[in-house]
Amino acid sequence: MAAPGSFTAGSVLTAAEMNALPGGVVYLDQTAAADATIGTTTVVIRTTSITLETGRRYKISANGFLYTLSTTLTTITRIMDGATRLALHQWTGNATFNNIGLSMFAVIDGDGSSHTITLDSVCNTGSFLFSRAANRPAVLLIEDIGPS
Repeated sequence: MAAPGSFTAGSVLTAAEMNALPGGVVYLDQTAAADATIGTTTVVIRTTSITLETGRRYKISANGFLYTLSTTLTTITRIMDGATRLALHQWTGNATFNNIGLSMFAVIDGDGSSHTITLDSVCNTGSFLFSRAANRPAVLLIEDIGPS
């Protein structure tokens, strides 16, 4: 079978070609709860234990909204696989620039074992808010994007 865009009538989709296709959504958590006040390291969203299959590649995406009410604060938000950091986002907000939309992702290869993926955040001094309101939910999405 040919690459997308050059299919011909009568082409047959093989098992090997099917295995090369992305598998789609593996895990989705959209938390619309009370805002999380972040000071020390706080888990915003955590997966249940999921198995990332050997030979597959996964994209882990996180979205949210951070804001500080007044003072200058530096925040670090991470996508973690257990104790391993997969991605990091750092932001410094103040009274003038007090909010930012967060969108980050990481790509990892499956190894056939169980993983607990978390989105956590920490603040250098004081605290800030990680919004999880209904109109600004925090989202953690894991997608199978194809073979590794």
